Amino acid sequence: MGPQEDQGGKRVLRWSLGFAAAVHAVFFFVHFPCAAREPVRIEAVMPAYTEIARKGQIQGYVVLQTVIDNNGDVDDVRVLKGLPLGLTEAAVGAVTQWKYRPVTLNGKPVAVYFNLTVNFHLLG
Repeated sequence: MGPQEDQGGKRVLRWSLGFAAAVHAVFFFVHFPCAAREPVRIEAVMPAYTEIARKGQIQGYVVLQTVIDNNGDVDDVRVLKGLPLGLTEAAVGAVTQWKYRPVTLNGKPVAVYFNLTVNFHLLG
């Protein structure tokens, strides 16, 4: 299916976003239909490193498929790639608290699939 998919009778758009959990945020979008306005994050909770993952020096990224509903809430989180020692759960717990300005298509709010990449990097 292309950037628009049918989900139980609802039209849902698909986007991707990258996010770095350690200090800096890096965002990139892969595909935007011309008539749709891109998702804009307005509230965020940073995912925390678990102490056991920090001690184990676990680094990498968690890839999540989510749906941002027409109210801007993150919903239906599905793990596409996880990390051990509680980092996947930390990423899911954080992004489910994020809030977005609702995505619009032709001026109307719509639900969108939104892939998020949460990077975990230990500093120094």
